[in-house]
Amino acid sequence: MNSRDRRWLADRARNATRHPMRIGVVTAIVFLSALVVLVVLPRQQQRAADRLPELAERIDTLVLLRRDSAVHRLLDAADRTVDSLRGALAELDSAEEAAATARSARRDVRATSRDSLTILVAELTRLVDRARSAPLLASYRALAGAGAIAHDIRVRTLSDSLAAIERRREALGAAGGLDPAYVAVTAQVSAIGRVLADIAGRRLVALRYQLAAASSGVLADAPALAGLDSVRATLDSAAALRVVDSLQRVANATAGQLGVARATNARVAAAVTAARARASVGIPPLVILAATLALGLVLGTLVSLLQELISPRLSGATEAERILGVRVLGTLTATDPSANGHDHPAAGSATSDWTATRIARSLLGVGDVASRVAVIGNDPDVVATAVIGLAVAGASDARAVLVIDTDSAQTPVLRRLRRRGSIGVSDVLAGSVAWADVLVAHTGSHALALDIIPPGAPLSRAPLTASVEQAGESLARYAAGWDLILFAVTATDRPIVDVLLAHAGVRDAVTCAQVGGTELATLVAEHRSLGRLHIRHRGVVLVAGEATHGDWEVPDRPIAAGR
Repeated sequence: MNSRDRRWLADRARNATRHPMRIGVVTAIVFLSALVVLVVLPRQQQRAADRLPELAERIDTLVLLRRDSAVHRLLDAADRTVDSLRGALAELDSAEEAAATARSARRDVRATSRDSLTILVAELTRLVDRARSAPLLASYRALAGAGAIAHDIRVRTLSDSLAAIERRREALGAAGGLDPAYVAVTAQVSAIGRVLADIAGRRLVALRYQLAAASSGVLADAPALAGLDSVRATLDSAAALRVVDSLQRVANATAGQLGVARATNARVAAAVTAARARASVGIPPLVILAATLALGLVLGTLVSLLQELISPRLSGATEAERILGVRVLGTLTATDPSANGHDHPAAGSATSDWTATRIARSLLGVGDVASRVAVIGNDPDVVATAVIGLAVAGASDARAVLVIDTDSAQTPVLRRLRRRGSIGVSDVLAGSVAWADVLVAHTGSHALALDIIPPGAPLSRAPLTASVEQAGESLARYAAGWDLILFAVTATDRPIVDVLLAHAGVRDAVTCAQVGGTELATLVAEHRSLGRLHIRHRGVVLVAGEATHGDWEVPDRPIAAGR
């Protein structure tokens, strides 16, 4: 950042601090908001504290937990019942299979001797008992080689699987039970052994039935099968399954209610914790107000600075000369005349009076040539302050001064002097009166005479350009008797006023601006417009402070035109 940018930012910051009213408004808004919060927040905290007993009404989950435990106990019992029924049905299936086997082997019973059946039953019983008591690979391999079941294709397949598993386990070597692969192989051996034991058990039942038939010589398989059918009818697992399904539905519903209750209790606990936290806030109100006041001042300054950055305003004489390229003629102080004992609206400090006198002398023409100067500004009050200050300074220097107020909407000069409105410039432009008919005189407490042409009533419609040109030429002839003619020019009716100035012989102009109040863009635009009108820009008159008007009236004196 170069020095020019730093200087520009410094000027913006200086202007931002020149608006204490703006900063005070923002500070007051923030401060009052804090007061409202301090009044409302304790009430909300008290209301939250009063609601704590209501929030604490949680859902009792103990009943739901007891119901869930009871349902699961009943469900476990029902599952055991179903498992028992399934086991009984499996044994019944084995008995039916044994009966069918016996029925198919009925024709061979007589051919088979009782001794051979006894040997087979004894061998198979021994091997089955060995496999169940010692579940090892050798026991399962011996059971698969029993003569009673060796011819079964399922047994041969399982025997081949045992052989393959034995080779795999031998390949694992000395890792033994520490290797997960070895553990998996052992589990496979146990599974195959259980299948072999089941097949052997069923075959043992069939052999025992054959042995009993061989001993009695009678095969009463039909009554036995009928008895098995009656037993199957009593083993109804469907009813038990319906009971299990019903209990499962009850368990699921209870679990859902328990989940909802737990979520509700968690939400209630969080609300209680938050309410207690809010109710326990204990920051002293004075600390909050002090912090809010500091924050308001900071925000007010930032708002003022932001507005200044968006619309830069004039910060002083140096900046005016830098951006316009013309010199600053001086600075007038805009004060309330009643504040220092003077009753003249242009009265102020001695320094300001001398500055106004110096500026007025610099604007006077050479010899008997009347000096016609347009005092131009965007703020009517600032324009009125500068015009009256220069007019009074010229009058105090024994000069004949004529003030022409062109602002028919605001009438700044008349308001500044507390004069009533009368006919003026607008009436002359309309062609209804002459300049001599609208001239009025004003005398202050120091007997300084000012001749004034009021602006008149606002124009209802724009006059013809020829009428304005004719009025300007007649004004140039009429105003020849004054030493200094000051035109108070604002934004009101500006195109019409520009034509009037051109034909009234105005060749000089000064712009007036309020320090910290006039936008830089307005000054630049006014400087360029003067160049287009071929009016020489003599300089800038600064007005420091707020431009105010007086609060009195003085009687008119008889019209005294000219010197």
